[in-house]
Amino acid sequence: MIGRKQELALLEKLYNSPSFQFLIMYGRRRVGKTTILQKFAQSHDCIFFPAQEKNDVLNLEDFSQTVQEHYTGDYLAPFPNWEKALAFIEKQSRNDKRTVLIIDEFPFLASQNPSIKSIFQHAIDHSWQNKNIFLILCGSSVSFMINEVMGYKSPLYGRITAHLEVKPFDYLESAEFFPNYSQEEKLLAYGILGGIPRYLKAFNPAQDITTNIAEHILSENAYLHDEPQLLLRMELREPGIYNSILEAIANGANKISTIADRIHEDRSKCTKYLQVLQNIRLVKKIIPCGQPKTSKKGIYVIADHYYRFWYRYTFSQKKLLLSLRRRKSRPRNHGRHI
Repeated sequence: MIGRKQELALLEKLYNSPSFQFLIMYGRRRVGKTTILQKFAQSHDCIFFPAQEKNDVLNLEDFSQTVQEHYTGDYLAPFPNWEKALAFIEKQSRNDKRTVLIIDEFPFLASQNPSIKSIFQHAIDHSWQNKNIFLILCGSSVSFMINEVMGYKSPLYGRITAHLEVKPFDYLESAEFFPNYSQEEKLLAYGILGGIPRYLKAFNPAQDITTNIAEHILSENAYLHDEPQLLLRMELREPGIYNSILEAIANGANKISTIADRIHEDRSKCTKYLQVLQNIRLVKKIIPCGQPKTSKKGIYVIADHYYRFWYRYTFSQKKLLLSLRRRKSRPRNHGRHI
């Protein structure tokens, strides 16, 4: 496994603690949160539940099956409610053995059952805080995890013992995906893909940069071809406006006024949408040293390398790429037949 030593070290530290521990783990999609949790779970006896975009009843059924099979090897019937499910885990916990409960994509549960946070809060306050339990709630919705789970208005506020934001790889870690590349090629790959593991894995390390771009970005069937748009549709309600803002920034518009003029939208509206893009870690605001956060001298840049590349060279050139693709697919005229 490349990198993630600090993240795994924190998980081990919390696991080895003699007291109840509650970790909130979050980070943008594709950054490798699930991979870290799976790696940790390989060396420990964990209840690992990946929540899905289902209704509350079906998620409770899946959770019941995961928990019961973990402890007994069999699945009898779903728990009548979440309170009973958590109470069962509490009864199964032992002082001489760490109980680890990992819930991946916790926002999927909370969106269907807003009371789930209060249910966990009640379990922690009345029993879990005195048990040998390590609870991990993980999510890709950064704003939800920060505001709705860790925020002071959340029922879980004050119960969390640690939090971890999983960030993209830096250059040195990203370069490990391409051991046979020259230093220049490694730098180019990082400039295009950034430090998102899923994107780095999409390139073939046995192919050169040009071939990788042609086959794994420009090809219509490639994973990376429309990845930015697919992710925006998953995360946001109005991808059209967000697309316009990201394209404007990628092509040099980096202030509210120039972005608004470029996409023909009101400045106050652009400010609101830019804040959302910052919350999901796709855009960041850079402020000159010594200036306050509210300074009008700040500029906006696309934080993700691949999004910057894609909106600059792929999204902005869709018509040209489509034209070239059609021209390539036309049968060649080899002259008249006699």
